[in-house]
Amino acid sequence: GDDRRPYLQIMEDGVPVTVWENRPAESPSRIWFRRGTRPPVDVGRGDHPALVLDRWGRAHVFFLRDDDIFYSKESSTQPGLFAHAANVTQTPFILESAPTVGIHEKGRIFLCFERQGTLFLANDRTGDFSSTVVVAEGGAGKPALVLSPNGAVGIAFEKAGDIYTTLGATFFLPPAEPAFLTSEPESQPSIAVDSFANVFVGFQRGGALYYATNAGIPQADFEADPLKGEAPLTVSFLDRSTGGVTGWSWDFGDGTS
Repeated sequence: GDDRRPYLQIMEDGVPVTVWENRPAESPSRIWFRRGTRPPVDVGRGDHPALVLDRWGRAHVFFLRDDDIFYSKESSTQPGLFAHAANVTQTPFILESAPTVGIHEKGRIFLCFERQGTLFLANDRTGDFSSTVVVAEGGAGKPALVLSPNGAVGIAFEKAGDIYTTLGATFFLPPAEPAFLTSEPESQPSIAVDSFANVFVGFQRGGALYYATNAGIPQADFEADPLKGEAPLTVSFLDRSTGGVTGWSWDFGDGTS
């Protein structure tokens, strides 16, 4: 058959978990799931799949079916067995975009999608993804979602040929701002966020792939108080360095460091 749109996650033990869309000749597309080298499993009719793994390694699969977003959860006792798919969006006459998903380390799942030029962010706090907020309006589309190691929600999307991003808490997102403004249109954004809340964006422009980040270059800056006095003298050192600092090396000039 025609296999397409693979979506991959890696378990902590290195086992790959994959979902993808398969379209048999003259038949509706179906979603397939595979864990490691186990035989593939037919999840059900649909297309444009997305996947997250919870802290127990259980798979949560999202996909489009009849222009709506559906969700199916893997059994906790029988790996590869999926529950009956639930309709998340329930707007059969309005097309939603392909789902993009992320999961908080505490297990809460977040879902971002576009409907008629408006981006929505939903989560499973109520158990059915009915808790939603508006991320952006007025022609926004192609959303990409990520959760940082510290639990912040990062979203990148396309609007009027520019890439916009927003980064905030799981319950509050500030207004999105353009990542960069150019005369050339950008599209197909992807996003990552590190533990310093630095945002990393990938995108297409003019047939080429680009990468950008707002991470600042580390700049060393230290203060000492007091700066002089009679020995023995206790001095407090204060680090005011900026940027993505990951390590410090102190050399006091007297053979100690």
